[in-house]
Amino acid sequence: MPLIRIHDDPTEFAKEALLDISNGITLNHVITTQWSTWHLWDYLDRAHLIQREIQAAISEDEDLSSNFNETDIALIATKESATSDYDHHVIAAIIFPSFCIVSDTSLHSSALVIYLGQTVQCEERMLFSGRSGRGLYRYYQDANGKNILESGSTSNSQWKQLGYEIDPVAAIQDLAIPGAREWSPHGTGVPVSKLVALRSLFNYKPVRYHSIPVGDKHLVTACQIKVDFANRRIQMQIPLEDWLSRAENQEFKNRVLQDTLIMLEYSVENPAAMELRLELGSTKDNDLGPQTRKYIVLMSEFGEKLGLPKSDFLGMAKGVYRAWSRVDESVEVPENWPEV
Repeated sequence: MPLIRIHDDPTEFAKEALLDISNGITLNHVITTQWSTWHLWDYLDRAHLIQREIQAAISEDEDLSSNFNETDIALIATKESATSDYDHHVIAAIIFPSFCIVSDTSLHSSALVIYLGQTVQCEERMLFSGRSGRGLYRYYQDANGKNILESGSTSNSQWKQLGYEIDPVAAIQDLAIPGAREWSPHGTGVPVSKLVALRSLFNYKPVRYHSIPVGDKHLVTACQIKVDFANRRIQMQIPLEDWLSRAENQEFKNRVLQDTLIMLEYSVENPAAMELRLELGSTKDNDLGPQTRKYIVLMSEFGEKLGLPKSDFLGMAKGVYRAWSRVDESVEVPENWPEV
């Protein structure tokens, strides 16, 4: 896998034109798709589609095509291949000596410009801890005079170098397929946890949740889902004051409060969010059990309301049972599964 290429700095006009195109394409993907590690190939394909669309825009613009070659826009990865620590990351980007332009829909709704010697914060997002966090990018020159692009997070001190250009076929073969086979570090023989983030366009500006204005609407990461295979649990985080407690969603709130579904309101760390926790235990005689079935349906309806097809959530819950049925004889995939 080749190391990243660094291209000659463009004119200011060409830089602004390229940034404008990258912004529009990135935002369109953020609005119309979800970010997910449930199917890693979808996540990698998203970066590839952004790369292709920026390339096409360059080739169709006479001024831009005179400044850039469409192949200058690259898929850049943190690793040559997936490893057991499951920390690879793929973006669409173009690298210059004095700055770079990055499209990373998992962390930011528009393209990022990172100048040499600069650290840039991505958009604020709610973490499952109840605290807020941000992704980070930095671009600097090391002691040997080599330009380095890295990604990180405000929630930890680890930085990952984005140092390899990768083609789409290699991304699937070397990252997505091995990554899909990553096992939990707890020695259970089940997959690592998977994450899904759903962005929604609200007709109003949220009070507590971070949002991005898009026309007369506001873009919000309104639902996050963590499928925790090792603990047989699905966690769903939703806005409390900015969504669930609003009058139009009172029916949903009443259904949650009337049930014994495990929920955690972040009244101390952050009153903005509510977390629903669905515990998926053993099954008996292939039966899901009325309470578990009821909670799965309820959470699937929450997800659907915020942009996740109900069938996707049901598939996640079934995936937990399917994974455990391979390693624990007390667990079977229930036959009385809710219908879409």
